[in-house]
Amino acid sequence: MGAAEAGAASRDTAGAAHGDAVVVAAVLQEGLGGRKHAYLEEQLIMYALPVLTRLILDEQILGLCARLGRPFTPGPAALARLEGDTVNELVADMIASGLPLFRRWVFTSRDWSPDKGASLSTTFVNACILQFPAKFKRWDRQREREVSTSVEDLDLLRALLNEVNDPETQVVTLMTAKDVLDAITDNLTSGLLRKMATGLSQAEAAEQMNMTAKAAEGRIGRARKRLRDRERRPGQEGEHA
Repeated sequence: MGAAEAGAASRDTAGAAHGDAVVVAAVLQEGLGGRKHAYLEEQLIMYALPVLTRLILDEQILGLCARLGRPFTPGPAALARLEGDTVNELVADMIASGLPLFRRWVFTSRDWSPDKGASLSTTFVNACILQFPAKFKRWDRQREREVSTSVEDLDLLRALLNEVNDPETQVVTLMTAKDVLDAITDNLTSGLLRKMATGLSQAEAAEQMNMTAKAAEGRIGRARKRLRDRERRPGQEGEHA
């Protein structure tokens, strides 16, 4: 299991590694899916969560992917677009996909050995790191789909101010709405508007954004108020939502 050890930040002590061997033997003796197996994976997940989060936020994960034989170079500033909730989702996905690989390495193919120097925790983190390129690419594609709705689309205007029937008012308000939307730097508010522009109700959009209905109502309400204020006072700078 050369790849399993290649990304280890440091060599684990022989004592710790051989202690892990005792744990593996106990799990195999009881049987996979048993209480000891479940407890081991629970501890590994608790260990990996903050480690993987920090590796992503510090962008160290790219170097580790390369060391593990899976080099990955995202687009310019791509990692900088990641936010707390998104990182948490990525880490959860990496762990979910890393677990089967870890089980295969340690329990099925028996590639893991304490003599190779990597502890179970290091081996588990490495299994999760290998999932990062695919998980990140999927997130990036999803993000592109979500932001592909143009601010020039009247559907986005209706999401912001509801139905506007007068054609002249539609054109004027669209130009004003674009200015306001361009001034919204908050991703949650922008995400809500774009999801509503696809036909979702405010409640449905809020659910998909993992937001309470009350929080969504407040964000959309503030955006509408800023649009009305902008219409009454042309030329003034829009505020950030």
